[in-house]
Amino acid sequence: MVQWIFGRVIELASLGLFVGMIGVWASALGLPA
Repeated sequence: MVQWIFGRVIELASLGLFVGMIGVWASALGLPA
C-alpha cells in the first residue's frame, strides 16, 4: 500500500514538473497559455 501511494506521488510530481516545463517554454516563446 505504501509503495502504491509512493508511486502515485512520484507520478503526480513528474506530471506536474512536465506540465510546468511546457508552461515555461510556452511563455518564453510568447504562446498563449
